[in-house]
Amino acid sequence: TKMCEHLKGNVNFSLQGKMVYKDECTRCFITPLHGEGIDICLQCFNGGCKVGPNHSNLHFQSTKHPICLNIKQKKEKQEGDITKLAIGKEGGADHFNIESTYTLSCLACQKTLDSKDDQVLALIESVKLINSALEAGAIAEWELELKECKHTSDLKQLEVPEPLAKKSLAKCADCELSSNLWLCLTCGRLGCGRKNFDNSGGNNHGVDHYKNSGHPVVVKMGTITPEGKASIHCYACDEEVIDGKLPDHLRHLGLDVKGMVKTEKTIGELELAMNLALDLSKCYEEGKEMKRLYGPSYTGIENLGNTCYMASVLQSIFAMKPFQDCFADPGHLDVCPQWGGDCFECQIRKFAYNLLGGDHRFKIKELLANATNEDEALDISEKYTEEEMIRPAMFKFLLGKGHPEFSTNRQQDAFEFLGYFLEKVEKHMKKMNQKDPNIIFNFTYESKLQCKECKGVKRIQTKTNCLQLGIPPIQGEYTDQTHIPFEEMWKFWSGPEIVSMNCPICKKEQLFEKTQKFLNFPKYLIVCIQRFVLTDWVPKKLPVHIDIPNSFDLEHMRAESPSEEEKELPEEPEAELEVEVETSSAFVQSLEQMGLTQHQAKVALIQTGNQSAELAVSWYFENMEHPSLFAPIPTKKVGQKASKIHVSEENVMLIMSMGFTRDRAAKALENCDNNAERAIDYLFSHPPDEDVEPMQVEEAQILEEKAKARIGHYDIHSFVTHLGASVHAGHYIAQMKKMGKWIYYNDRKVAITQNPNVGLGYLYFFRLKNQEEKNFFHDQDQHSIISLKFRAYLNTNRFKKK
Repeated sequence: TKMCEHLKGNVNFSLQGKMVYKDECTRCFITPLHGEGIDICLQCFNGGCKVGPNHSNLHFQSTKHPICLNIKQKKEKQEGDITKLAIGKEGGADHFNIESTYTLSCLACQKTLDSKDDQVLALIESVKLINSALEAGAIAEWELELKECKHTSDLKQLEVPEPLAKKSLAKCADCELSSNLWLCLTCGRLGCGRKNFDNSGGNNHGVDHYKNSGHPVVVKMGTITPEGKASIHCYACDEEVIDGKLPDHLRHLGLDVKGMVKTEKTIGELELAMNLALDLSKCYEEGKEMKRLYGPSYTGIENLGNTCYMASVLQSIFAMKPFQDCFADPGHLDVCPQWGGDCFECQIRKFAYNLLGGDHRFKIKELLANATNEDEALDISEKYTEEEMIRPAMFKFLLGKGHPEFSTNRQQDAFEFLGYFLEKVEKHMKKMNQKDPNIIFNFTYESKLQCKECKGVKRIQTKTNCLQLGIPPIQGEYTDQTHIPFEEMWKFWSGPEIVSMNCPICKKEQLFEKTQKFLNFPKYLIVCIQRFVLTDWVPKKLPVHIDIPNSFDLEHMRAESPSEEEKELPEEPEAELEVEVETSSAFVQSLEQMGLTQHQAKVALIQTGNQSAELAVSWYFENMEHPSLFAPIPTKKVGQKASKIHVSEENVMLIMSMGFTRDRAAKALENCDNNAERAIDYLFSHPPDEDVEPMQVEEAQILEEKAKARIGHYDIHSFVTHLGASVHAGHYIAQMKKMGKWIYYNDRKVAITQNPNVGLGYLYFFRLKNQEEKNFFHDQDQHSIISLKFRAYLNTNRFKKK
């Protein structure tokens, strides 16, 4: 075949530092296993589908990158008996043989290429071998905790190391094994790895060498990359570590990392594979009959490794029409000029559209309808389960990017993730200057504090989007037989409660009676049950059953207007007022439930940047003698006489370019010491007040009036349950009511359940009774059109050939 003229200048021959998106299309969930497979752009390594929306061609039209490598895969389950105690491995359970086909092509010429160029052939081989962008991201998350130990930082190498055999001839110094070899970084001796319980692995010669010589640090051959990364183990510490001077240490032994090629999986990759293979989706289902469901709104989400907390929360959120109206239209994916893997709008729309019935489903619905018996239907459902679920690895990676917890593969708290996700959506919608769907959760409650001595009253209004309900105390211990009426939970939250604070009238600290009531009600009410507590500094989960009805009325908890006889406490003087540094009230409540005092909770949050309750409690236990825990909470000055911060015009203009008014930009910069980055975060996390434009004030007043007019009658919408007795581990599932039936969402599995165990939930979503399900954007024509387009997408087959 004649050499294509577009090959020159349109191929990037270096993969160093590049992310190769070869698992799936960056703008939909089509994978190499689907039909025509996906095209990998050989200039920027974007992955694009060839069917349906044909994102490969759209990528070519927008970037003019013509050369691509098409990947098609066929998967067949391994036949025969299980011969190895392993999951997903040859001879083990659920092992699949995957056959891959690679084709070089030019989209400009619209023809297949048969290049004989050595550089092109080498690049294709590199693309085949390299970890995909999703695998690389997951492995990086998995390895975030790896640190350099004292044995790597203080490594002493022998002056005359043992000569190394050439790589092609390398084998263990004590046996004939030529794989799973570990190189001693002290003396250069090659030893095989540990022997596993099933006699696989090595013969322990690497460990034996350490015991005989005391040389602690080894590197796994075949895992060394040109970037100087590898799988490194310290026998003295008995854990995997990193070596910041690995290229130098290898050079001392006669090895140049620039010439190394990775041929074996690292320990991180192997552990990640084992973690992903662990299926926790059977623990809740044993002994129960469940009818599997498929199709729009009944799509499962693959567990990416401890991501059940994310799947359960997102299933509940995207079952709400306002979020569907916001994100389920895929039109943006076809026109967005940004890099799909880095665009939050692309990834959230890709997720929402496919979760609700988008491009990824092909065969199962039609095949099930034509099944002649139950056995045939079961075979079909098992075969096509993976096509019926989505694997939101790109969305998860982008969502957690930069966060110390949600960027990792560790199990997380579902309630903390919900707050994080809603905050990300709020910031994104403000950045895009679009209506925020989070307003369906917003409401205001009022705390009334009355002095026991002078009867003066102080009323404090708190705007929030969720409530945490504590479990009231009982006689004896909490057990799985303990039943708590839901009404008692509300009474416990509402009060009265006796608190101590300074009284401006009495001029001294007094006892106050505190009660809490709703000023208005949200369309969707989020309630988190505080099941996780600290008892004698030991974390514990309360297994009680909450008697939650299908419907309930909160009108009796609406705040009453102040009476004429009520004596209002005067406000504290504003000038030169010292106030505590701000901390998240939700995080403080969580930490108090764990047993920390309010003072300890606030200090821990300030020390950890107010990022999460988990980080704060970890800091506390590691720093229980820290001086700040015994000192007053740090304060800052506020009020008219507080020192004026100089605000730079450059920072004001920068923030105004994002759509904020001059007054709001200036005020945010004053509050954040003229730091533009902090000021932007401040604006996204603080609702506008008296400095907003008149039209915004009017709109806010209308929303407030509508909220006050709502009647507090609620139906249960969905709930998230934590399975397991431990606070450190477990599994999350979601269950929701649809058309009178309870639907169970357990990672990839969706089914009708007859026994939802509503009382064991951790996180609940309630919807206003008889709420009209009209379009969230009914007052905005452009969004109404988008909603209509989305419905058209759901009602037509985008893959139908013309």
